[in-house]
Amino acid sequence: MATIARALSRASGTQVDVETLKTIVIFCGVGLVVSLLLAEWIASLRLAPDANGLDIIDWI
Repeated sequence: MATIARALSRASGTQVDVETLKTIVIFCGVGLVVSLLLAEWIASLRLAPDANGLDIIDWI
């Protein structure tokens, strides 16, 4: 993690703290997991597009 922080500091010309980088990575990871779970939940409700388009009528 420190290596990534040093590389970002050199590339951007600003000081990047390791703790800040860890916080950003954690929030991005949580957002990704929530997005994937939501997509799977929507697909399980059969609201995902099929070959015929949206199957909302069958779901209602």
